[in-house]
Amino acid sequence: MSTYNPYAYRSYISSSNTKKETQVHKQSVRFSLSKVSMNSKGMFILALTVLIVMSLFMFSATASTTNGDSLMDGETIVAVGAGDTLWDIAKHHYSNTSDISYIVYLIKDRNQLESATITPGQQLILPSL
Repeated sequence: MSTYNPYAYRSYISSSNTKKETQVHKQSVRFSLSKVSMNSKGMFILALTVLIVMSLFMFSATASTTNGDSLMDGETIVAVGAGDTLWDIAKHHYSNTSDISYIVYLIKDRNQLESATITPGQQLILPSL
């Protein structure tokens, strides 16, 4: 005679639920891992973008100070000192000229400066008149 085991059916139900739960858990793990890799990719792209922008900024800063142009006849290179302004440099090097604002314009134009802001150590090309 066979005996009836009332827990055998429950055991089968439990094991099937566990199997479904395991499958659902595996899917959620895959989904969360794909999120992590996307975040990692996003962080990599962000870091790469920041690096490119910083290198472009540094390149443009050095390009504006050196210009890469050869000096024309009568031009000189001056290193900016602490506290120097374009106006002071123009007055010092072009003392015989009455229109200093025009000289400041020429210096800005020759060195491709967008503003009159200069920094110590920066090299400026002083144009000939």
